[in-house]
Amino acid sequence: MKLPIKKLHADALAPLQVAVALFAELEQSGHDSTNRSATLGDLANAHRALGDFPDALTAAEQALALDRARDDQSAVARGEGQIATILHVQGRHTASEARYHAAVQAAQLAGDDEA
Repeated sequence: MKLPIKKLHADALAPLQVAVALFAELEQSGHDSTNRSATLGDLANAHRALGDFPDALTAAEQALALDRARDDQSAVARGEGQIATILHVQGRHTASEARYHAAVQAAQLAGDDEA
């Protein structure tokens, strides 16, 4: 049986939201926010695939804020790129281009010589 891709993404929303909450709880006991950030990125991707761009941006911005708070420039670069993609799909090309430039800057700060 082949499931439509949109159904797969829709079915992923609830478990991803639960995982985000569970990772937030772990942070209260000393874990860092890496897993919550990654899961928020997955949640953003699922929302984007469903065409739910406001929620996609919200999740991606939350992930980016966590990455910035950890000063993880590699993750910041990925987060800026993810937001740029969401904006691009919406046709917001000027904003998208600015985010791609921010992604390159973060990658350079992280020491990525290919950026």
